[in-house]
Amino acid sequence: MNNYTTYSPEELAQDSYFIKWINHADLEAEHFWQNWLEIYPFKRKDVELARQMVLLANKISDSTFSQQEINELKNSILEEIEAYEKPVKKGIYKFWMWSAAAAVIIAIGIFWNQQSAITPEHTYAAQVERAKNQYELVEVFNQDHQQQVINLADGSSILLKKGSKISYPQTFTKDLREVFLTGEAFFEIAKDPSKPFIVHANQVITKVLGTSFSVKTYPNSPKVSVNVKTGRVAVYLADNEEQLRKTQNEKLEGLVLLPGERIVVEDKIISPILPQMSVVAVPNNNVNVSIERISFEFNETNLSEVFNRIEQAYHLDVEYDAQHLGNCPVTASLTDEPLNQKLHLICKAVRANYQLKEGKIIITGEGCQ
Repeated sequence: MNNYTTYSPEELAQDSYFIKWINHADLEAEHFWQNWLEIYPFKRKDVELARQMVLLANKISDSTFSQQEINELKNSILEEIEAYEKPVKKGIYKFWMWSAAAAVIIAIGIFWNQQSAITPEHTYAAQVERAKNQYELVEVFNQDHQQQVINLADGSSILLKKGSKISYPQTFTKDLREVFLTGEAFFEIAKDPSKPFIVHANQVITKVLGTSFSVKTYPNSPKVSVNVKTGRVAVYLADNEEQLRKTQNEKLEGLVLLPGERIVVEDKIISPILPQMSVVAVPNNNVNVSIERISFEFNETNLSEVFNRIEQAYHLDVEYDAQHLGNCPVTASLTDEPLNQKLHLICKAVRANYQLKEGKIIITGEGCQ
């Protein structure tokens, strides 16, 4: 981990881990930065200034600026600074005017450096616009929930994290299933070897035939990470014509990740294969554990525990008759199955039925008694 005590506000504002904390904080990042501030309270002002720079860069990124407009804005700010070079009575005001101007310039720099690292045709907006010529797309933007479950027509399920967007066809073609992501999502893909599942995420394309994995990318960042939970996932660079051709066939070839492996792609450079965090066999209900780390391997496990694990993984409430169903034993390997298939197999085992309704899973049936 970097020695952030030596970082200036400008350097903090350009650090990827700091930006992640400000824009898309997860428990790990939140825990790290809050502890860090408790240990080094003298850095609070620097952190606040860096935070404002990042937020300002985000606002700039919401607008469309050309390189010429960026330069004109910088020059106008510099001209304003020069106009105040003459002595002024309120030195404090002058200091803050300088700081504010510097923050704007740095924020513009952060925004432009981030944008320049992503080829325009590989941005989420450009990819979706091109896809509209082929498909009637559905777009989901998760603004409010920690994660949102999306069930696709082929039986696959997607857990879309907060602040993320995904676009997908209402119906898939005969030979291909492809979706377009900006942000972070966990995918559980229904098996269909004849119809590859493709995820477009900035400059990275992932291809699977049926497996579970996560992809993480953000609109102003050149970094993309791919994490495999089960099965095999092939990773390609979108601007490599030879690799691009490989995405169109039914084979998994090229860089193929196996369960428990992950890679990071930044500036078109693919990292060595890295290990992931271990899977938790029985997660603590009081701890927020992501679905990537939750096991769905059951051996004579009470149905109540099975449903507890589903609730924790998918953030959906499960309503059922605990008296008649709760003690029913379940033995099954469900880690590699999408949500609907998990529920189908569980209910089949205990003579029950299920419905997904208004963000809840409703289970009905006589049970195993």
